[in-house]
Amino acid sequence: FGLVSRLTRQKGIDLLLARSGLHLRRREDPGALLEQAGVLARQAEPAARIELALVEAFWFARRDRARAGAALAEAGRLIEAHEPAQLPPDDHACLFARWIDQRAYPLNKPPPGQRPDHAGAVALYDQIPAHGPNFARCRRETGLGWSRLQLGRREAAQAHARASMEAAGDSGSLRMRAMALNL
Repeated sequence: FGLVSRLTRQKGIDLLLARSGLHLRRREDPGALLEQAGVLARQAEPAARIELALVEAFWFARRDRARAGAALAEAGRLIEAHEPAQLPPDDHACLFARWIDQRAYPLNKPPPGQRPDHAGAVALYDQIPAHGPNFARCRRETGLGWSRLQLGRREAAQAHARASMEAAGDSGSLRMRAMALNL
């Protein structure tokens, strides 16, 4: 019964996080779903706990900067604390890339009245390994390309855009390929 219960909780949090993602894409409030996921997260696998922290950070980024920062800090703590047997390397690389991307975004597009820090964003994106799963490579290259374009480094930005399109194409992600094309 313990194994069935654990698997049921894991599937439950996975479904809640998926539904939260749909709510976010539709610009609807995922608060109740995230609250339910938070209850299940205490006993969920590391990837689900990290995913929850990243989704919460994204949701709170435009509503409550302190809560967004706390959620990103929790995601970082969980990413660094993972045990390889609990979090496969490709999952770790993709979650790490998302974490970096969410930390770099406000540097590139700060709130009104604040100056962007494109060089700081480049430093963060450079932390994502150049070789790894296509999703992580795409996040890295798109972020580096956009940040360097803002710094006036057009040729470097174009090279990153091409690398991002290649990684997105290799993974079959039309959405990510479109993001790279928008550079």
